[in-house]
Amino acid sequence: MFTEDLRELENKIKKLYSKKTFEDKYVVIFGAAAITKVLKNCLLEYGVKINAIIDNDKRKIGKECLGLK
Repeated sequence: MFTEDLRELENKIKKLYSKKTFEDKYVVIFGAAAITKVLKNCLLEYGVKINAIIDNDKRKIGKECLGLK
């Protein structure tokens, strides 16, 4: 099931990328969880720069996550 979800995620990113959705955009990932690394890596494969990762968990605020604060 997880593999299908990842494939679907990649297909959606590919579709958005082909429509130039990410051009001149500030990209922020909400949620510093295990899937965040997968999402970040998938976006980076398409050359999408991640500007920030945010989370509403007070224990994570201000901390570094995957090289981003």
